[in-house]
Amino acid sequence: MSLSIVSGLILFILISFTRRFIKSRRKFGDVVKLSGPPPGSWLMGNMPTLLRPEEVGDADFSWTRKYGTVFRMMGTFGRDNLFVSDPKALRYILNTRGYRFSRSQSMRFLAQVISGKSLIWAEVGDQHARQRKIMEPAFSHASVAAFLPVFQEKGHIAIDKWRDTISQNGGNPVVLDVHSWLARLTLDAIGAAMDYELGSLEGNSENQLAKEYENLFSDSQYNQGDGRILFMDLVGYLPEWAIHLIRNSPDANSKRLKKYLETANHVSRTLILSKLSLLAAGKDTGKDIMSLLVNANQSKEVSTEELIAQLTGLLVAGHETTASTMAWLLYELSRNQDLQDKLRKDIAESQRHRGSEELTTQAFESMPLLQAILKETLRYHPILARTIRTAGQDDVIPLSVPHKTADGKILNEVAVEKGQQIIISFAAYNRLTSIWGEDAHIWNPERFLNDNETTKTGLGVISNIITFGSGERSCIGWRFALLEMQSMLCDLISNFKFSPPPGNVQIIRSESALMMPM
Repeated sequence: MSLSIVSGLILFILISFTRRFIKSRRKFGDVVKLSGPPPGSWLMGNMPTLLRPEEVGDADFSWTRKYGTVFRMMGTFGRDNLFVSDPKALRYILNTRGYRFSRSQSMRFLAQVISGKSLIWAEVGDQHARQRKIMEPAFSHASVAAFLPVFQEKGHIAIDKWRDTISQNGGNPVVLDVHSWLARLTLDAIGAAMDYELGSLEGNSENQLAKEYENLFSDSQYNQGDGRILFMDLVGYLPEWAIHLIRNSPDANSKRLKKYLETANHVSRTLILSKLSLLAAGKDTGKDIMSLLVNANQSKEVSTEELIAQLTGLLVAGHETTASTMAWLLYELSRNQDLQDKLRKDIAESQRHRGSEELTTQAFESMPLLQAILKETLRYHPILARTIRTAGQDDVIPLSVPHKTADGKILNEVAVEKGQQIIISFAAYNRLTSIWGEDAHIWNPERFLNDNETTKTGLGVISNIITFGSGERSCIGWRFALLEMQSMLCDLISNFKFSPPPGNVQIIRSESALMMPM
């Protein structure tokens, strides 16, 4: 990038940011009245503490314990953020007024870099609603249930590979990088659901997309420096042409993401052309996710570029989040052998009752312990720890519990001005003792075996858990992910016993855009 372009970009950023920054200092609303953690500096605020923790959620948990479920947190350049984990406030922001509080520009930029202009990126209410309406039939209960044989087939391949590894070790226990294997398993599963065989489990060395996915988030998002934190905050003030230049800059991080996205888009385009050729020949394209979306493209409901972005987004979002969640689940079961044995017994009894090792969706739903373990892992290990929203207009956010301001006044609601940035902490909400009990910071599936003791908040898609989001922008693939995890868990626990690795190995929750085991 030439010096003149760089200079022009810097000047544009400074002018645009200064104008918007002055507007943001009107001191309207209640955010400036709230207490909160002291900032490290005016330039960086509290962002390094939030985004570079020893483990994901460290700041979320400690700040929430000290300042409550709503407080003032300093962003970069001295700007005030509203940090929220209050259930009533979240219900208002995510459910009641979902399209009034848009995703932040920094999150939309990251979504665009990872998946293009997909549903993850879509923002304007009618734009997002249109895309979601087109995609929802592919993720209905009936459509998702039809993918169970795919999940089971891929699970069997993984099991055979692991058995071979154990056999080569003389039948003795082996240490496996379970997360890496699960990423390959879930990638093959989402690929097959799109009628595309990736062959990751088979070690297909020809598949470039599988290679690009390896450690994508760890390589590109882990341990962000101050410069990147500042950039992500400023990117919302740039025009599209400037963002395009930055995405094509020669630094290692941008090159890594660009190469991945080019590969993913190429695969998506190839798949679309293949399906279109079948349609042109008058052949039935099937009921897989790909076919449903291509048919929507043919009826002019979605453009080809949108279709490419949707497929790219589904491939990345549909495998890494599930793989990481399953890795945490198996890690917890490895540390709770009694619970693992009990689950194995439940699965065996269900198999005997059916007279088959292959279980059905009804069989999964009839195992309370299986459901409790899944729910507790989703609660305790939310793969996306937080999201950021921006108020689209002046608004008043209601609170569950009256909140004391820095000067001692009591607020039952928080007034926010248009443009106010709001950090929503899934991690903090999922650990609130007011909802989950005094043992909220302990992984304990027993809490879901007695749902009557859980406070109902009306948030999330299952059991008040907010890990899949809530409202209009909740994860469209949550049913797909749940069924896939149920299938994988039953297959793996039936065939293997999981234990912590030997030696003093510490597994941490690393902040890498997603909460990755490291």
